[in-house]
Amino acid sequence: MTGSGIVDTHCHIGPEPGFLERLRAACEELGIEKVCAQTSGDERGFDNDRPLRAAEALGGLVWPIYTFVPGRNRAEEIASLRPRGFRGVKFIVPAAEYDSREFDPIYEAVAAEGLPAIFHTGIVARVGFERWTDVSCDRMRPVRLDTLARRFPTLEIVMCHLGAPWYDEALMVLRVNRGIRFDITSGSGWEPKGMGEEWFRRAFWWPGAADAMVFGTDVPPERMAWAVGVYRRAMDWLGLDAAARERVWRLNALRLFGER
Repeated sequence: MTGSGIVDTHCHIGPEPGFLERLRAACEELGIEKVCAQTSGDERGFDNDRPLRAAEALGGLVWPIYTFVPGRNRAEEIASLRPRGFRGVKFIVPAAEYDSREFDPIYEAVAAEGLPAIFHTGIVARVGFERWTDVSCDRMRPVRLDTLARRFPTLEIVMCHLGAPWYDEALMVLRVNRGIRFDITSGSGWEPKGMGEEWFRRAFWWPGAADAMVFGTDVPPERMAWAVGVYRRAMDWLGLDAAARERVWRLNALRLFGER
């Protein structure tokens, strides 16, 4: 695809039999060299052993990501993550706003460990969270990350989904906070929502926007090729040259995870 591989920063490991074999096959077909794998949530919660098992089964292909629910999980867990093999922390469905002061010790611990802090932003799917937590998409608005970027300047922040449906808010946060990375994962894509070339050119108008974009799929293995196509079209719309595309496909992510 790019001549030197792709890093997928946003992959969910499903529980169904054969999932890992399907994932391996899709990655081989698409030239995906690394998958940042997190568990999928359901009515029981998050099984954080699942990405560890995937890493054991698929070897160097998988970098496990720990799913953390602020208000349910505790800051004391963070120190154990690197020794267990986790490479980052995914935040979702918090009990209060992401930038609530009660969560400061969590972000302080993540920054101290040098782990990327990956935030779900915006609307969240209906997958059973409501059975065990009080879901509020407003608590996950992208503007909450602006507060965190100012409060914790060494925290490596990733904004997932570009804050859907708060796109304008997300774009302003990214423009002001150049250190925040983002993905454009969207299970429905962008064109069905009327967000094509004109929208992308207007949205990412500032110099260096591509330096903050990381590739992610966030879909089952059978749709990963579709997700690659979504990014390729977006980069075509933005007129990115080969060097910028290489940063989006892999280099921005490798730097995020301390591999460059």
